[in-house]
Amino acid sequence: MAAGRIVISEYAPARDRDDTLVAGAKLYVYENETTTLATIYTSAALTTPLANPVVANSSGQFAQIWADNTLTYSVSITGPDGQSIGNPSVFDDYSPSTNFAVSEVLEYKAPVRVASTANITIASALINGATIDGVVVATGDRVLLKDQSTGSQNGIYVVVASGAAMRSGDADTSAKVMSGMTMFVSEGTASGGAVFTLTTANPIVLGTTALTFSRYAGIGILPIANGGTGASTASGARTNLGLVIGTDVQAYAANLTTWAGVTPGTGVATALAVNIGSAGAPVLFNGAGGTPSSLALTNATNLPISTGVSGLGTGVATALAVNVGSAGAFLTSTALAASGGSALIGFLQAGTGAVARTAQAKMRDAVSVEDFGAVGDGVTNDTVAIQAAIDAVSTAGGGRLYLGPKTYIVNQVGLGCLTAKSNVFMVGSSSVLKMGSAASACAIIHSASAVSNLDFEGITFDGNSGSVLFDTRGILLENVDRITVNRCVFQYLRRDPILLGEATLARLVTIENSIFQNIGFGTAAVNGVRIYHTKGLIVDNCYFYDFIFSPIDTNPTQPVSDEENHLIITNNYLLNSPSWLVGNSSIALLADRVLCQGNTIINGGQIVVHSYAGTGQTTRDYRIIGNSLLNNDSGIIVNQGENSDIVVADNVIKGFGNFGIQVLLPGGGAVAVNPVVLSNNIIEDSSTDYTYTAANQPVCILLFNANNVLVTGNQCIRPRFAGVWSCGSSNVLISANSIVNQAGYAPSDLTTFGGGGILVSAGGFGAPVSLTNVTVTGNFVQNSLTTWSGAPATSIRTGAITAFNDTSGAATMNNITLTNNVVDQVYGVGVQTNELQSCFIDGNAVTNSSGARLLDTASTLRLSNVIMGAYTAAPTTGAHVIGEVIFNSAPAAAGFIGWVCTASGTPGTWKTWGVISA
Repeated sequence: MAAGRIVISEYAPARDRDDTLVAGAKLYVYENETTTLATIYTSAALTTPLANPVVANSSGQFAQIWADNTLTYSVSITGPDGQSIGNPSVFDDYSPSTNFAVSEVLEYKAPVRVASTANITIASALINGATIDGVVVATGDRVLLKDQSTGSQNGIYVVVASGAAMRSGDADTSAKVMSGMTMFVSEGTASGGAVFTLTTANPIVLGTTALTFSRYAGIGILPIANGGTGASTASGARTNLGLVIGTDVQAYAANLTTWAGVTPGTGVATALAVNIGSAGAPVLFNGAGGTPSSLALTNATNLPISTGVSGLGTGVATALAVNVGSAGAFLTSTALAASGGSALIGFLQAGTGAVARTAQAKMRDAVSVEDFGAVGDGVTNDTVAIQAAIDAVSTAGGGRLYLGPKTYIVNQVGLGCLTAKSNVFMVGSSSVLKMGSAASACAIIHSASAVSNLDFEGITFDGNSGSVLFDTRGILLENVDRITVNRCVFQYLRRDPILLGEATLARLVTIENSIFQNIGFGTAAVNGVRIYHTKGLIVDNCYFYDFIFSPIDTNPTQPVSDEENHLIITNNYLLNSPSWLVGNSSIALLADRVLCQGNTIINGGQIVVHSYAGTGQTTRDYRIIGNSLLNNDSGIIVNQGENSDIVVADNVIKGFGNFGIQVLLPGGGAVAVNPVVLSNNIIEDSSTDYTYTAANQPVCILLFNANNVLVTGNQCIRPRFAGVWSCGSSNVLISANSIVNQAGYAPSDLTTFGGGGILVSAGGFGAPVSLTNVTVTGNFVQNSLTTWSGAPATSIRTGAITAFNDTSGAATMNNITLTNNVVDQVYGVGVQTNELQSCFIDGNAVTNSSGARLLDTASTLRLSNVIMGAYTAAPTTGAHVIGEVIFNSAPAAAGFIGWVCTASGTPGTWKTWGVISA
């Protein structure tokens, strides 16, 4: 049983996902791929067992763990509470299924330039220009101090210009310094090329614990059999082993110009005299020459080297006789460094069936913009180099084009900086394409020609709006087919970050996991994702911040027959885009088969369904579901027009200025035959940013000149004017809605009527429009504080549920049904009607409302064939039908209750009925 040490470098010390030290963390060691805890030990002797799990100390450090080096183990690390901890930048979890061979795993620090050979005065001697181990150090160099008289001063330091040096930032606290800390020494007479490891046992208190750094046996010491000699040079190894040059080992010259038993000719001596690694030095290429058969030259026939060579064996002669570039030839480093050098090196992928290729062919699998000269220093103009790379990848049939984690400056060339080409997938890693200069409006990526199969991933498009004063865009493409934008950032652009298909069609567009911020300048009309004439669009999981106009705009400028199809706008976050300042929307929709779901809009505009009003172009199948809107101008606006099959459901709208949900028919008064469903939405009027005036009447749900609308299952909370207002709209069913804490008051500047829980009217908002077939049933209205508008003696009281023709005869209201509604805790009137041509009222109730009336009429009310109003005589005008009954509004003793129509006509034949006793 051999001993080996287990060190999990990611948890030395233990840290959680927030990089916080975890005191009391538990490290479990299991037998391989089992849940059986393994036997572990405190030292390499493997005699004293160590408690399993191993518990970290107050600094998050674990004790040394030793185990049988011939076995394999699984590990798991949890916090003190047993919950898994991990750093997501390194891995997602640490489970027992992850195997680790038992061997010493070292925590590697960045290399140091030089290591000390003696004590150094840290306060004054570790400065610019000092000489350490034969190296003159400079400010900023990392130095390993390992020979301090006071051992606790040892560690990694940084050279300063003057004064006292400080420990390096990666080794300046106890948590960063632990047993196994290892670093490479790049220069120095004694330690150049060596690796040193901190061998002091944990726990370590930096500045108190003496630190011992030992030269690592794996590098910098000649590997000798039986565990090595401990020597660091060849001569020391020979001395320790008792070997004598010329007797036990063969002598050689440093440049191989002399070799015992061999006297090479001039040409051989010249070639061998060149140091390996310098230009012209020999490199054995695909060698097949074998080894010398003896130290005496026995066959030198046809040797292509200078005469005078003697002592070369047959194998050497064979190797030297082969022409350079052929199998077995010698190849110089100059040839390898040439442009075709990689074609001379072979590559074979691991795995059965792999085919040998050259290194050049393998490396050409990936293309970088830097292969074509791009610098990426944030200063150099890389436009030509990046365009050359794009052209090359496209010409080769397409593929990935990589950008490094750098800032590449691109300048305007025509209408764009870079011209997009088909089948090019530009892939970055924290890469920035930054516009350097422009003489007119342009885009970073542009193409006026048809392009297809484009990908942009991991790239920041920076318009540099502080310096570039023209209209700049990120991506501007016409007639594009299949484009994906993923994990990109668009910032500091003065115009639309993405504009596709403005005049032609854009197909199969995916924009996801991207950020749009600091877009626009002044009050210019600037959208975010602006895509006109599209067929197949996905905008998902994107973040939009600080826009002047619409962050997502799919509202075409002109209809394109049967092409605006399939839009998916989901899970986006739109913040601080005050579109209401210029009357636009946060999400603008106009297409067939639209899903707008799970989006969050805060401090911005509304979601708007546009229409091709008056063009005859139809769109259909809208689903606006599960969105959240907070503190916006309005919530959701549906332009009914020629649109059909629209569902607005399960949305949450809070704090709007005008309307929570509005359905309107552009043009006013036209007939829309296409259904709209508004269901199960939560709409709360909690805004304090808007004033309730005649021009601004906040309503949770407004139907304006709409047609064929179902309003059901919605919750309207604290509406300042009305919960649901159907204005000039026909064929409407308002059912099973809940309107609570409704104000329903009328300010002094409204002289016609105040608000209510549910309003049905022919006017009051725009020109009068006649309507028919409106049913209000099964609704619940609570805390509706109905009042009068103006002076109570001359104006009209509004009810919690009101059907009110306020057009003074300019419009009619027919077939109004008010049934089975419940009005709770109302002040004033439960149900109010006025000037309706036909109305059915049944089954309504007022509860918990002291002094309130169920029904109120301020002027003519028709209930089936019963007319109630200010009548003191039979009608003398108007058309009437047989069976109509009019009640006398001024009954008196010995008078009549009213009049009945006995023959239809204008005004018809009327007779008194219902004698009142004297």
